[in-house]
Amino acid sequence: MVWESVSGVPILNDSDEIIGFRGTGLSITERKLAEFKVAESEAKFRRLVENADDLIYTVDADYCFTYLSPQFTEMWGHAVQAFINQSFMSLIYPHDLPIAVESVQTLFGTGDRPTEIELRALHKDGTHFWMTCSNIPIKNEQGQVIGWQGTARDISERKAFEEAQSRLTAILNATTDFVGMANMRGEQIYMNQAGRRMLEIPEDVEIIGQPLDHHIPEQAKSIVLTEGIPTAICDGTWQGEAALQTYAGREFPVSQVIIAHKGEDGQPKYLSTVVRDITAQKQSEAALQQKAKELQTTLKELQLTQLQIIQSEKMSSLGQLVAGVAHETNNPVNFIYANIAPMSEYTHDLLDLVELYQQEYPAPTLAIQERIQNMDLQFVKEDSPKILTSMHVGTERIRQIVGSLKNFSRLDEAECKEADIHAGIDSTLLILENRIKATSERPDIQIERDYGALPLVKCYPGQLNQVFMNILANALDALDQCEHERSFKEIQQHPNVIKIQTRLVSTDRVLIRIADNGPGIPEHIQQRIFDPFFTTKPVGKGTGIGMSISHQIITEKHGGTISCQSGAGEGAQFTIEIPY
Repeated sequence: MVWESVSGVPILNDSDEIIGFRGTGLSITERKLAEFKVAESEAKFRRLVENADDLIYTVDADYCFTYLSPQFTEMWGHAVQAFINQSFMSLIYPHDLPIAVESVQTLFGTGDRPTEIELRALHKDGTHFWMTCSNIPIKNEQGQVIGWQGTARDISERKAFEEAQSRLTAILNATTDFVGMANMRGEQIYMNQAGRRMLEIPEDVEIIGQPLDHHIPEQAKSIVLTEGIPTAICDGTWQGEAALQTYAGREFPVSQVIIAHKGEDGQPKYLSTVVRDITAQKQSEAALQQKAKELQTTLKELQLTQLQIIQSEKMSSLGQLVAGVAHETNNPVNFIYANIAPMSEYTHDLLDLVELYQQEYPAPTLAIQERIQNMDLQFVKEDSPKILTSMHVGTERIRQIVGSLKNFSRLDEAECKEADIHAGIDSTLLILENRIKATSERPDIQIERDYGALPLVKCYPGQLNQVFMNILANALDALDQCEHERSFKEIQQHPNVIKIQTRLVSTDRVLIRIADNGPGIPEHIQQRIFDPFFTTKPVGKGTGIGMSISHQIITEKHGGTISCQSGAGEGAQFTIEIPY
């Protein structure tokens, strides 16, 4: 098919009747095809404009719209026709109008496309929104700017995000905590100003792209890299204590939180961290711990002082009582003891005289015979020496006990002086004799002495005897405890034993070891056995001060050591070492 343009005139006869036409024809096929293409192109352009997300407009030299795409209604809320041939100025937020005018004046003055501008626009409902405009000048044939065309885009969401990001950045830069971010390749992508200050990073040093472990000391890498990050990736977050090092290499402790940010697919996209310098906190904790330690030491000293005062008062009273009893007992006993010998001699002489009378007067009178028969003279003659011997043994025993009491109390020996250790141990055992000897429930407790050749030891004899008394009394208590679980026969087969050993272990130290074969002391109790007021005995049976006082006497008074060892079912063993 072809298109032609035809023009012609009619041919008339003499009667002015049309008898034909005369004309010319011109082919216009190419023009028609061109017009169709232009129309099609214009249709495509219109569809493109009408479907575009951005607003497209044209404005004349009087600042009036000559064209507005349909997006105008969506952006401003006004109908397009309401603003054709109307100025754009009423659509701009008043505070931002100077920005728009300056941009247009620049465009008219230079004829060049200005930089893209951002400003606020007024919506029909009175609210405002952010938009960005880009304008191109429209020129006439002489090159004069007679208007412009441009595009506008609503960027309210982007500006809201930027404002929120700006506020967040301001907060992050204002905080004193280090806030940082890293990608999953372990490269730093953000660090706030507090982080740079904390790590003492110079302003001209770039940290973006650096490995995230660049400021983590070696001893903390196992915490952050092996524990922290894997836990955050698995659970979402990790919190703990680690350490960082400054740009200059100074290390300091930190409290750290690591967060793994995951995408919709559940895979971690990047990591963020919040770090706080806890140097001051650690110093405060150390100071508090030191203070607590000092207070604990002071409390212990006060307790020991209290114990010492109590025990000193107790021992003073006991010593005075023992000394008084010993003194008052000693005088009559000495009187009796001193008179036994002459009394024995007198009795012997009288009995000899009676025998002599019987020899010289073999036939006594009836009254004498009755008297001899009534008093059983023969028995008196045989029993009197025995009575005197028993009295001698008894008074000797009393004298030994009195001597032991005086030796144990040592009231006249409060000062440090040389003393016989073995005599002190024997005196203590003599005082405890009533607990050692056999009863109806058990046989004797066997005492095994293994004394070494010891010199006289410079010590506080009374206080050292007190230590021996505490250890031996506890040993007897332990043996009494296990006796209730065994019969008399079983105890005979496996008797209770207390072993006492002394040795000279070096040129200047003496060892005293006291052990029993009782039930032993559990390990958790061994660790506390010398603590003040600690006791495993029932209420009223133990005060918890005996072993504590013993420890103080040996360590502080004598500069020695005292320890306790015990195995399950092997009894307890106390070892004392003191210099001599």
